[in-house]
Amino acid sequence: MNSTNFKWNILAVLAITLALFVVLSQNTLITNGVKAASGTTATTPTVAGKLASCTVLPDTANVPDLGTQVLTYTASDKDSATISGVVVTWTMSGIAGVLSTSSSTTNSSGEATTTFTGTKPGGTVTITGKGVDVTTNQTCTPTAGAVMTIAIAAATVTPSTNISIISPTPEAVPATSPAVPSGGSQSWVTPQAAVKIEAPDKSVYINIPSAAVSKGTFISLAPKSITTLAGFESARGATISYKDSAGITLASVELSKPATISFALTQAEVDRVLAGALISILRYDSPSNNWIELPSIVELAGKTALVQVTKLSDFALAIKLQAGTATATAIPVPPTATAVPPATGDFTPSSGLLIMLTMVGLLLVVGSGYYLRFSKS
Repeated sequence: MNSTNFKWNILAVLAITLALFVVLSQNTLITNGVKAASGTTATTPTVAGKLASCTVLPDTANVPDLGTQVLTYTASDKDSATISGVVVTWTMSGIAGVLSTSSSTTNSSGEATTTFTGTKPGGTVTITGKGVDVTTNQTCTPTAGAVMTIAIAAATVTPSTNISIISPTPEAVPATSPAVPSGGSQSWVTPQAAVKIEAPDKSVYINIPSAAVSKGTFISLAPKSITTLAGFESARGATISYKDSAGITLASVELSKPATISFALTQAEVDRVLAGALISILRYDSPSNNWIELPSIVELAGKTALVQVTKLSDFALAIKLQAGTATATAIPVPPTATAVPPATGDFTPSSGLLIMLTMVGLLLVVGSGYYLRFSKS
């Protein structure tokens, strides 16, 4: 055999072996039938244990009316190891559903969850999970949110001989109006028009759609001090009262369309949510003399907590703790992230690199032996 050709053959074998090893040593991602939306931080941390990437599972789901879907945010570091302590803020676009919580923190498995419940009028809702690593201020949000499609079954219409037709002309405002509660606001609400009633201090307001009431009604809204509820660390309330055109207090008001009650959040309440606490809106139920927790939505960007209701009563905005969350009087400012270079001499080669070097060394030894043998012949 020509020695020059033999040398080129040895080099070709080495090159092919090295290429195959590099290809086969790459990580292979195996996914199940449910896809996950994924994302990364703006910059990749240089040390392990810091937020570098995230996923939200599933990325799509079909949910029936009042059906539920658990969404899971998973936080990982640069080595794809899951990390705990990442605060996840959940937000959603659209009104066809509610979230069980707007903020959760990743556990020891690196997971934080919220439960979505589909509601009328149906359609498409996009839910986004944004995680914050409080030790570096790095954030991670999947590039595409989780898209929930809510299908509402067609209602069965039963003909009725007693159909109430709403007159296009609103009822005139009575000449005499009831006294407005202290610190509150009052409006004359008719079926023909939507109305927004807001407390003077702008701490709470209610949006009542058109055709929600069956006849003209005086509805007032005012902030109300309440005793902190059992299981909650703080609470503040709002009272809604209603009277007919003669100023007589009504026993109750049932709305045919849901109204939206919104509480403006203070910065202290926003800080408590970011620290892991939960915000809930509750309605006071007079017959049972109990507060009922409602499926509410918290929008941190707009500093608002809101809920849709068809029964008007007293309402409360309350803060409660998640398991393992301490009551905080002050939230420390997270330290500014700084890159930490590896210490000199702490490099440890991976097992794949050691195998590759061993194979290359063996091939060089074998190739050298063949080369010496044939070069002497």
